[in-house]
Amino acid sequence: PLFDPARLSYLVTVPNSVSSAQILAEAVHPQARIQVSLGEEPLGAPVTSRAVVPIETLRVGQNLLTVVVMAEDEVTRRSY
Repeated sequence: PLFDPARLSYLVTVPNSVSSAQILAEAVHPQARIQVSLGEEPLGAPVTSRAVVPIETLRVGQNLLTVVVMAEDEVTRRSY
């Protein structure tokens, strides 16, 4: 689905045969940092401004992905 910054939750359904995917996350502010996690496990280190994150371990059933955008002040955060 297309991203809407006012919407904090998204649902994507894929066939059981899909075992990997990619998340493209891009912050509006160039100094913001982005962290993508699958469940409690971060997928790589936080990146600045834009991230294409491979998800290589999708399981059959629900997979909770979280994208956290951290402002330059490192205090202000928004989770999607």
